Amino acid sequence: MKASLRDIIFKISQLNAVHRYYICKTVPQGVYFGQPPILEYLNSHESCTQRELADYLMVSPPSVTMSIKRMQKAGLVEKSTDERDMRYSRIRITEKGLNISRKCCDSFERIDRQMLNGFSEQEIEQLYCFLTRMADNLKADKLSSKDVLDFNEKH
Repeated sequence: MKASLRDIIFKISQLNAVHRYYICKTVPQGVYFGQPPILEYLNSHESCTQRELADYLMVSPPSVTMSIKRMQKAGLVEKSTDERDMRYSRIRITEKGLNISRKCCDSFERIDRQMLNGFSEQEIEQLYCFLTRMADNLKADKLSSKDVLDFNEKH
């Protein structure tokens, strides 16, 4: 059977849906789907601004604002005024956030290993190269980051 382009894209979408399902099942109670990437970023950066988070996640600053408010309320992050520029807030991960981030990373690592079970290192590298080329092909079509941000906000 020869797979059509539509079949391949459907498989990618199906894989994304199944992966997201397993990720959502492993996220601790009270933690929203989009929060683990924020915690992971904060874990590897001592502190950052909401703009830096928005740029990293490719979402709008208001989306990050809502997530940060929820995460502050849950005790996962803390916000303080930037010492050098009072107009900005710095966001830091708390000990509770760090513990949840570690649990999520461990779970996500298990899911990813299961998903790639039986693949050789060479096949994984090749898959990575293919996916990178696909993303680059779409970027070459003059999609601006604003278009991506607008899409993320609407969907």
